[in-house]
Order: sequence, then C-alpha cells, then structure tokens
Amino acid sequence: MIICWDEDAGRIGPEVARYLNEQFNAIPVGDICPIDFFTLAGVAIENDVARLSRTRLYYAEQKNLLILQSASPQFQHYKFFTAVLDLAEHYCRIKGLFTVNGFVASVPHVAERRILVVFNNEDFQKQFRSYSLQNMDYEGFPAISSYLLWMAKERNISAVSLWPEIPFYVSSNKDPQAVKAVVNLFNDRFQLDFDFDELNEQVELQNTKIEHLREENSEIDESLRNLESGLSLNEAEQINLANAVNELFGR
Repeated sequence: MIICWDEDAGRIGPEVARYLNEQFNAIPVGDICPIDFFTLAGVAIENDVARLSRTRLYYAEQKNLLILQSASPQFQHYKFFTAVLDLAEHYCRIKGLFTVNGFVASVPHVAERRILVVFNNEDFQKQFRSYSLQNMDYEGFPAISSYLLWMAKERNISAVSLWPEIPFYVSSNKDPQAVKAVVNLFNDRFQLDFDFDELNEQVELQNTKIEHLREENSEIDESLRNLESGLSLNEAEQINLANAVNELFGR
C-alpha cells in the first residue's frame, strides 16, 4: 500500500498518486467516510469549486498495489489509522506500507532530490540497502506518518516513510523533480517499467521558467547561485526568492 497525503510540500502526495493511478489505470475501490475525521465547519474553495476532504483507495491490479490518497485527518487520528490498517491487513493482506511526504529543505531546484527515509523495522530497512536513500535525522514533533508507522509496527506490518527533499522556494507549487524521484524508486522496487517522458517535460519546464527569472532578476540569480554553492540565505533573501517563484508559477 502506498499512502499519499494531499497537503504535502511540492504537491508531492497528490502528484505521485495521480501519476501512479494514470499509469496503471487504477480503479477507485472505496472511500473512508470523512465525518469523524475532518472539520465540517468550512469547506475550502479552489477555482470556484468546493474541495471536500476525501480519503479514497485505488487498486492497480497489474502490480497488486493499493494507493490511498487522503487529506491528513484533523481529528481522531487513532480511529482513522485503525480503519486504514484494518482494511490493509484484513481485507487486502498487504506485505508493505509506504507513505509519501515532502521535506522542505534549503537546496537548489537543479540538485538531485535526495529521499530521506524512516523505517519501522530493521529487516525492512535491509531490503533497501541497494537504493540511494538516506536515513532521516530529525528532532521535533512527530509527523503524522510516523504515528502510522508505529501503529503498523504493532501489527507486524513493515512500513517506511519517504521524504524527498523539496526546495523551499518551490514548496508551495508542484515539484516534478521530487515526484520523479519517488516514482523512480517505486519503478525500481516493483519493476514497473514506467515511461518518464511526462515528468521529464515538467522538470524541463520548471527549470526553464526559473532560468528566465534569473535572467530578469539579478537578486534572484545571486540567491540561487549561493544555494548552488552550498551557502545559506538569510530570512529576507529566502522570502524574496520564495515570493518571486510563487509569482512566477502563479502567472
């Protein structure tokens, strides 16, 4: 089972889910009722369309994969994850669980996206030794996926959270290079034989747009040069860069 969260940086969750579903012609096989887990006090409006919180499960029969796309539950997390794991364990008999998450980082958009990982058991971790993954070193409030990994471990379900790095200045927009990094991992792991033409075109378009921005704005160019050289930016430079890129992709 692959779980993709809607709110992730770089739109990594919904874009990975969309790509996998389209590649497999995956079919929706069920929803989790949102009443107990999401607020009904208000509904998000995007492009004049109401966006209701949804948890939908898709099935890709060719590779026996389940893909769950969901907003992060706002209430009763334990009950929500129990419902997900009951479905996964008792009805689908899954052998492994993956969560897709975005990790905002101070890296340039032209850099190869590293994937940071958190496993819930060492045996599962050993299966990924041949992959270019990096153990996550993080201290702070636990992410929702970490809670899910803990609950999966209690049921002896092997699980891993994938955290591709997202450049902070594209985190509010789609990051196709991070999407490609995650999809490529699944491609290798499950021998999927994907065609990456679409994602390659999106990466090239993103890079071309930002390159034009650099040519038009010397301050942005300097900030990006510093990032590419491994230097950090001060708060004002970070805000200026993020605002410029958000405006660029909002055109």
